[in-house]
Amino acid sequence: MQKWNRCPLTDVREIQTVEKDHGRIETRQVALSTEIEWLNAHGTWPGLKAIAMVQAEREVRGKRSCERRYFLCSLTDIDRVSHVIRAHWSIENQQHWILDVQFKEDANQTRDKRAASNLALIRRAALNLLQQDTSSLSIRRRKMRALTNSAYREQLLFGSRQTGESTSGTSPPAARRTVREPLDSHRSP
Repeated sequence: MQKWNRCPLTDVREIQTVEKDHGRIETRQVALSTEIEWLNAHGTWPGLKAIAMVQAEREVRGKRSCERRYFLCSLTDIDRVSHVIRAHWSIENQQHWILDVQFKEDANQTRDKRAASNLALIRRAALNLLQQDTSSLSIRRRKMRALTNSAYREQLLFGSRQTGESTSGTSPPAARRTVREPLDSHRSP
């Protein structure tokens, strides 16, 4: 990592991974240093123990791209830092894919920046609510169920709590069961 080689830090640990998948080659280098005294405001971040840099180089169909990201860390184990950063981006990429496929986010043509931000926030909130359902239904089926079933929609929005009940207690209220008997017009009073 050329940039860190010129850095005056003496305690820099580095690891490199190479992944070949779906027609692309990605080389990821992670550098970590626990020397943070030179940061002017290092005392304002409680638990700050290290800084990390990730440099990702991708080659897809002969085209190369390079991206560099910096992180403030409370972890000092470079393997753990690398794993946590990779897991974070995996979640981000997965969420983007779901938002694009299920909510057609990339097809959104809202021109007003505030409206676009608000719609993106609503889509993410809706996705988070749908993901709270631990059933085996797909996101698509959960969306359809929420659209057509008001009880399911209320469960997603308010949890298993019944609408209008008090939330002052620490345990959830007992479920209420309503028994309806069929009307029998042939029965005499």
